[in-house]
Amino acid sequence: MSNSSLSGKVFSNLSVLLPPNSSSNSVPVYEVYGIITIPIGVVGFIGSLLCVWTIWRSRQHHPTQHKSSSNSNILFLNMSLSSLLFCGIVCPFHAYAQITQLRSTLAQRADDSLCQFIAFAYFTTLTASSYAHVTIALNRFFAVILSGTAHGMFQSKRFTVFMMALSWMVAGATFAPPLFRSFKTVSYGFSEESMKCTFTSLGNSVYVIAYKVVYAWIPFLIMVLCYACIFLKLKLSKKRIRHQNQPIESIQQSNGGNPRVAVMKLIRQRRSMRGEIRVTKIAFITCASFLACYVPNTLFGFAVKTRKELQSPLGIALVMLWWVGCATNPLLYAYLNSALRQRIIQWLQMKNILPVTQQSNSATGTAASNSIKKGTDSTKVRETSA
Repeated sequence: MSNSSLSGKVFSNLSVLLPPNSSSNSVPVYEVYGIITIPIGVVGFIGSLLCVWTIWRSRQHHPTQHKSSSNSNILFLNMSLSSLLFCGIVCPFHAYAQITQLRSTLAQRADDSLCQFIAFAYFTTLTASSYAHVTIALNRFFAVILSGTAHGMFQSKRFTVFMMALSWMVAGATFAPPLFRSFKTVSYGFSEESMKCTFTSLGNSVYVIAYKVVYAWIPFLIMVLCYACIFLKLKLSKKRIRHQNQPIESIQQSNGGNPRVAVMKLIRQRRSMRGEIRVTKIAFITCASFLACYVPNTLFGFAVKTRKELQSPLGIALVMLWWVGCATNPLLYAYLNSALRQRIIQWLQMKNILPVTQQSNSATGTAASNSIKKGTDSTKVRETSA
């Protein structure tokens, strides 16, 4: 088959990818992309499933865990679920479609409804993955920036679940119109340009702008603004945190001169602040790694002007980079979280999760007791010296 025949209607937008004198209706480069998609889906599916299972087992053993820990688990579970659905549903069909291409049953009109659903799931799960990081960023913002009644309200379990549900509703509502043919010029189907289930027509400029704002700009801006405010807050309050190293006398006066109560209150404040900062660091590193995979594809999508450029080797590589970020983020979060990492290791070793947490609690309690004892002794020494 000559190059002139390959530049016909089917592969008109893929001419830069086709090898000369190709003698097949398949495009070898897309077969390679399909093969690469397989390990991305497998790693992401197994890793996300492991994280979801570990959190579920942990909740079974600790139904009355601390509020902040419960909220963190809910948000991490949301991120893992979005990755699990993307890697477990979308990636297998994408790999199958790109390897078999026009021979795929997805390319046949009889299975057009299935292909439309895969396209809807593709964009919805990727957008939900982005908004999972948005909800985590907002949670960290409320935890570090706010205080008092507002802090308690926005850190409640009910509000956390509401944010998680809202993120999925926004993602689903944004990409549902083509599924129900709400716009005549916007539709899903099997694209012969990308050899997968995706948009086949985008003739409505208003909808194109709206979905790009929802899936790209809003998540990016919220994440950047939240972590910028957190960084500024921590920087400005650095002196105040340092002064908390010597507030025993002032706290002691507010507690009727009882040194033990003063030291316990001080330790509780320090522990709470350090815990929030530690969780925020983990969330920030996970978010930064996601943005490193997510932003290049987003910027490239806004920079190019034709669908042919989107299907260039660079464009497809950036899309797959985004897939890698979505698939590996739950594993990265689990690795950075020492408690969750220990639970996963114990579960893989077929051990009970409960003793780990008990040991952690015991160690924490022992450390707190030692700190209280040391603080009380030092207070008595100062009083004796005076």
